[in-house]
Amino acid sequence: MKTILGVDSATENCSAALLHDGRYYIRQKVAPQQHTKLILPMIDEILHEAGIKKTDVQAIAYGHGPGSFTGVRIAASAVQGLSLGLNLKVQGISNLKAMAYKAYKMTGNKDALYVASIDARMSELYLGLYRADESGALYLLADESVLPKDKAAELIKEKAGDLPIICSGTGCQVLKNEEYLEIDKIIVDFPDACSIIELASMNIDGFTDAIEAQPVYIRNEVTWKKISQR
Repeated sequence: MKTILGVDSATENCSAALLHDGRYYIRQKVAPQQHTKLILPMIDEILHEAGIKKTDVQAIAYGHGPGSFTGVRIAASAVQGLSLGLNLKVQGISNLKAMAYKAYKMTGNKDALYVASIDARMSELYLGLYRADESGALYLLADESVLPKDKAAELIKEKAGDLPIICSGTGCQVLKNEEYLEIDKIIVDFPDACSIIELASMNIDGFTDAIEAQPVYIRNEVTWKKISQR
């Protein structure tokens, strides 16, 4: 696929990106509670900059969460609307993995533990722990989860062993205050749509029907209905 649209609104950072003919176009803004009015104009801007129309897009990748409950719903709704209207395939990407991938690209260190965390409020964190294999592909060391900050710190310390810890996301500021956890680097604040497109491009078979575009909350008590179920 030469033209993939990416959207993400799961955190304070709202972003839209386009991969077209090997070039990336991106718009992003840290603007809490403004994502609803920002995301569609951002998409229009990058399409205009690339000189293409919505009908030229071949697939859509999006950050499916975890993150802000409202934010992940905004991205999923936008993707469902666009992909159903244009009959496009979609692929959801973990926002935690997107941050870990971005951190890995910045460091290139295969001998490190990549900790991606998002502040989930109530003294809890959304947490994903990743390593890079010999090819540079990231893999999870434990299921993505939501944990109290002290339990998150314990799990990180257990999985890291003697490895350096490279942390990304808003949860890192919380983890940094845990006395017995030493974080070597904090280098990424938010996920972005470019990283989401890159990860989706590595798994072309992961694109599915538009109706499958839905958020992943991790917290089970939150419910979501697809457009067809409303």
